[in-house]
Parts: sequence; C-alpha cells; structure tokens
Amino acid sequence: MMLNEKVIKGLQTIVTELEDLTVIVDKTMTAMKKDGSIVSPVRCKWEPAEK
Repeated sequence: MMLNEKVIKGLQTIVTELEDLTVIVDKTMTAMKKDGSIVSPVRCKWEPAEK
C-alpha cells in the first residue's frame, strides 16, 4: 500500500469517528437544553444554567 493510500484510509477513519462523536455531542447538548442544565444567552454560546 502506498503512502497516499494509507493517508486517505486514515483520514476516512478520522472522519467516520468525528461524525460519530458529533452525533453523541448533539444528542447530549439537546438533552441538556431540555432539562435546563445549559442555557444560551447568545446563539451558539453555551454556559451552565444558574439554579
């Protein structure tokens, strides 16, 4: 296997893992928003909710 093929295969693996992690983070953030654990005073900026 040539170096270029190894790099491409490695990048594909990284992209797949990043996609999986993104799904997990998105689900977690959605759950935290629902239960009030985090609030967003400004779009795309999150902070812990003060309770």
